[in-house]
Amino acid sequence: MLLLLQCDLPWSAPFLDSYKGGRGPTLNLTMCNWYLPQGPNVPALYRFLWQLQYLVSQGFYLLLDFSSTRESEVNMQNPAVLAQNWGNFWKILTDIPAYKDHLAGRIFPDLVNEPSRWGCQWQESCHEVNGTNACAPILQSYGLAAAAIWQSDPSVPIFINGLGQDPKSPKYDQCGSAYPGMHWGDGFITNRPAIQQYSLSDPSDIFTTAFTQKFGFLRVEHGDAQMSRLVLSPHIYPGTITGDTNQLAASIQAITNRWDQSWGWKMQGLDSTSAGARIPPLPVVIGESGAKDWGDNSVNNTDTTQYTDADKLWLNIVASYLRALSEKTGRQPSWFWWAWNANSGDTKGLVGPNSTWREVQWTKIRVLIRIYGLRPWYCGWWPEFCDTVLW
Repeated sequence: MLLLLQCDLPWSAPFLDSYKGGRGPTLNLTMCNWYLPQGPNVPALYRFLWQLQYLVSQGFYLLLDFSSTRESEVNMQNPAVLAQNWGNFWKILTDIPAYKDHLAGRIFPDLVNEPSRWGCQWQESCHEVNGTNACAPILQSYGLAAAAIWQSDPSVPIFINGLGQDPKSPKYDQCGSAYPGMHWGDGFITNRPAIQQYSLSDPSDIFTTAFTQKFGFLRVEHGDAQMSRLVLSPHIYPGTITGDTNQLAASIQAITNRWDQSWGWKMQGLDSTSAGARIPPLPVVIGESGAKDWGDNSVNNTDTTQYTDADKLWLNIVASYLRALSEKTGRQPSWFWWAWNANSGDTKGLVGPNSTWREVQWTKIRVLIRIYGLRPWYCGWWPEFCDTVLW
């Protein structure tokens, strides 16, 4: 599964001599909008909805998240605003005539991208050191937003990031502490000794009957209570991305133990809340993952991917862990790879270079095929592109 990022690079192409339009000899657009509906009367929302339908028609699964770079974010300060915005958008989405037959089950909401950016905690509000309100309790935000989306489509699963257990900006120093090695978008630990030892924000209430019944996450299926519409969607990256030198030196056991406590045990139905109540098995989808690409993809129209030996090991650790979860549960953990596009910064893209986005980065593709289980259609025709990896 693939993830998209913003596109902001200019791109141009000459018109054919037969073109008699009034725009001059060259079409100048950005890399990923040249085929979109154009014109002053085409709102950005309509262009976005068109793009969603196009990507689904090409076989993509889409995970839409609320992501903001604003330091003061009203959607995080006021749960009702976040819920209204999600509810309004999902109503517009489900009103598309093709939604039921073609889009349902292919587009999913990821309520907030990496909420710890605003110091968010599971059960408490977070204020900056100067007293400014930064983030309301995320339990309330998640619950209200999910309920608003389900007004339009009661069957859509709700994806949530972890939070409150990773390092934060110094201005949120009073908002919880971090578990060693935990970073952006992860943070579902409910293990009581770990919560007490590291003074972690506790997500346990989102897995309790009272909360799930209040907001609709809990369903009774075949006599058993199942949180069938809640999907844990952690983001996992190596130390070369997070900048955590301790994470670079962490042992395999420390890495996998952190994943066990956060979401691995929950997928297996082996975890409990901090009060000891059993948590039923939960679906897990890795919402983002990737590794730092040291290659120069600025202009070279070739595969420029370069990973460090440490990141090659880390990618294998992730793949092995996910395979083990599949064997234990009989369910295949899913994942989204960051990122498709070439201008995605530290990870770079599955395509490149920055100037064209037309060259497949085969090293990355082969990694996903060889150790992550990706199986593109062409593997049956050209196995030489699928059965080897360059390292």
